[in-house]
Amino acid sequence: MQNNIYDARAVANEVIRLAHSKAAPITNLELLKLIYFSHGFMLGIHKDPIFYQPVIAWQYGPVVLDVYYSFNHYGAQAITRQLHMPGLQLVEDKAKEVISYTYDLLGSLSPSRLVAISHDVNGPWYKTWNNSLGQNQVIPIDLMQEYFSGLLE
Repeated sequence: MQNNIYDARAVANEVIRLAHSKAAPITNLELLKLIYFSHGFMLGIHKDPIFYQPVIAWQYGPVVLDVYYSFNHYGAQAITRQLHMPGLQLVEDKAKEVISYTYDLLGSLSPSRLVAISHDVNGPWYKTWNNSLGQNQVIPIDLMQEYFSGLLE
């Protein structure tokens, strides 16, 4: 059975909710990495994406443009509130569990550490940024699924 596939901004809202529930600040850079890792773990565990937008290989790691542009007005400052957008669905069930798992595993790491992890030389960002696909290109979902499935073995 296929899981729900969400707008990445709904996934971002759930990460922000988790951070705020723990009184932890979260920046746009951290948010972008945590939704990327959530997407990867969802692919690795359930073989389905958690959101439908593409992930782009930018200099400081994987980025979902809709999320980046929704929160970039915060700059490097902590995000103070979730995005309120008509029709934006709340994440549920397996997706919520994977986001929580990801946040518990990686949410306390510094932004620089999250960037370093996302730049793993065996990972999908590195393969996209440094190899044939090129900088600022879409990271193929099959690369993400293969990589995160391997991490979970």
